[in-house]
Amino acid sequence: MEPTVYPSPNHPNVRLWDLPGIGAPDFQPTTYLRQVNFKRYDFFVIIASERFKCNHAALAREIEKMGKRFYFVRSKVDEDLRNEERDHPRTFSQESVLERLRMDCRKHLQKAGMSNPEIFLLSNCEFTNILLASMIGFYKYFGLDDRSLANLARQAGKPIAELKAVIISPRAEEINRDVVIKLLLKEEKGLPRLTANLPVLGPMLTVGISFLTTYLMLLSFLCGMAEDAERVRKTALKEDKKKHK
Repeated sequence: MEPTVYPSPNHPNVRLWDLPGIGAPDFQPTTYLRQVNFKRYDFFVIIASERFKCNHAALAREIEKMGKRFYFVRSKVDEDLRNEERDHPRTFSQESVLERLRMDCRKHLQKAGMSNPEIFLLSNCEFTNILLASMIGFYKYFGLDDRSLANLARQAGKPIAELKAVIISPRAEEINRDVVIKLLLKEEKGLPRLTANLPVLGPMLTVGISFLTTYLMLLSFLCGMAEDAERVRKTALKEDKKKHK
């Protein structure tokens, strides 16, 4: 499998690369990085759906040697939680299981020479919550939250309702898990079946939505908010014709 690029339609400098997995028995980190032309990437996301393996540490070590940054994501955490609860129902503790998984990843990465590895645990529910929190955070980033709009309206001498009237995206308070799932499903319907499961250095998600679908959904959402922010800015700067009559 060759690296596949997915460029942003609105941001020519942003590209997402889907790289082959590293599970082959003859995997060699130095050869792998050369084959995928690592110099073209700004950072790596290493995803493992099972227990930590030596290949992950070897790959992380080679990436760090080249001065590149990486994030390690341990997916399918919900399966570990279910298995632990089934096997040890009386002593089961979600916090303890998650901490053990995180410490196991950190121990192997530190053993491989990583001083302070960035480790993220991902499950079905948690992934949706991460998307939800990120999308809500975008409103503040683009100045579309109520507080930012109120400040802009005061500075421009315009009613806040006039600024809100040009916003097409859903309001921040309208964004919930159901909306996130609907947006993902809507985006997935427009994708060919062949792109339903694209690995990015390993299996990406445990939900039935591909990483590409998530990427396209967030990209569309961001572009929509950027356009809203531009309309709000133009509305705020537009002079009131009545004042000049």
